[in-house]
Amino acid sequence: MSQAAGRIYALLDPRDKVIRYIGQTTKAVEERLAGHLSSPAGKVAPWIIELKAVGLEPLITTLREGVPVTELLAAEQEEITRRVVAGEPLLNQASTAAGRRIVERKQAELAASQRESAWAAMARTCREALGGPLPPGDLSALPLQGAVQEALLRLQVEEDPDSEALTGGLSSQIQLLRTQQRVSEELWGSCRPAWARLRGADDGLDFHLASLVSHVARRPAEPAGVALRYLSLVPWAVCAVAPWAALAQRGGMSLEPAAFSAWASRDTNVAAALSDLGSYYPEIFTVLASRESPNDRWRASSHLAAAVAAHTSGQIPEAMAPDVRAVLREIARDKMLTPAMAELLASLDPRALEEIFGPDAARAADAQLGLPPGTAVRVLQFMLECKGVGHLGVLDRLVARASQKLPSTPYPDYSTWYGRGVPSARAITVSLAGAGLAALPDGCSWPQVLNELQAMWETA
Repeated sequence: MSQAAGRIYALLDPRDKVIRYIGQTTKAVEERLAGHLSSPAGKVAPWIIELKAVGLEPLITTLREGVPVTELLAAEQEEITRRVVAGEPLLNQASTAAGRRIVERKQAELAASQRESAWAAMARTCREALGGPLPPGDLSALPLQGAVQEALLRLQVEEDPDSEALTGGLSSQIQLLRTQQRVSEELWGSCRPAWARLRGADDGLDFHLASLVSHVARRPAEPAGVALRYLSLVPWAVCAVAPWAALAQRGGMSLEPAAFSAWASRDTNVAAALSDLGSYYPEIFTVLASRESPNDRWRASSHLAAAVAAHTSGQIPEAMAPDVRAVLREIARDKMLTPAMAELLASLDPRALEEIFGPDAARAADAQLGLPPGTAVRVLQFMLECKGVGHLGVLDRLVARASQKLPSTPYPDYSTWYGRGVPSARAITVSLAGAGLAALPDGCSWPQVLNELQAMWETA
């Protein structure tokens, strides 16, 4: 054979005839095999030694013949990449990098597709179980008629290229942007106290509320009444609609207003409110969904999915398990799991009780001090029930751990809680109760609970 050409060869395991190594050579394949046997190297060495120990040696075969020497390296890498992508267990080291990258990318794409499919199925389950976002209720108009009307008139003047207001050597575009910024700040200043109830439950909402208010400054041609209707719906959207928008987005569903509104609810009041929001701000459902960060452990969409799954099938697809496990752990720390949610977390994460609440110190104290079993936890419970002893959070966790099961409550009542995610958590709890999937507080009807929640996003 001419030295100007070579060949691509493969080493096979004689036990199952599976290709384990691919190489290139300008020598005869028998001579190249002898080289491998006399001086095995890299990851091939342990394999050849293993075969020799049982009296075997690799088989060699030619894959491509007559390859120009200048093309041998490219042909070898092409053959390796193709086989690695196909899943063949090659022992080649550096030469498999390109194939591994392709495999990793395909695996990542497959995992993303599986997650999206799982979230899409869960979104449909949530929609069937709960019917969509809770209704906004009878929202009173914000006391901003004059302020909004004046702001919109100022914006209309600034948009007029012939306006005398364009002074100071500024271009009309810069002047308009400055006016929009001032109007946005003024409107937000007027809305902040009007939304005190919602903001009082989660002041982390301020940035998102302010950004939604700023959209009014970009719609000067709209009548003041339309702008006021939009503003009155914003707190409800951030609290009750955002988890559904995020759930739909994670399932790859459309957040275009007409499509999302048609999917999210068949309730006429909810559908009308969603339509009003979407017609005024077409990107609003995408904006609401983006409030969730993929790095958040407490994501409202995960909470919604976990709650519905726990109270219906009790099953979570593996592709969703990490997200659901993370949010259930956070809820467990607050001792706001329903019994069904506690059971779901225990099935997803058997070590959750110990990792969240620590070791069972009460049981250890009984054993070490020679006390009857259960003595230490009864003392801790007594201390917790005593009035005026101050903050006993550590004792609370010890008692929870001593229960030997994740603490739960029939109705997770967040009505007196404050913090990120609390408004949406309240909305999810009320939705579960309204659908008959969770208990109501003692002595309360669902309309009462719903009215109490709706007051949170009403004008203060």
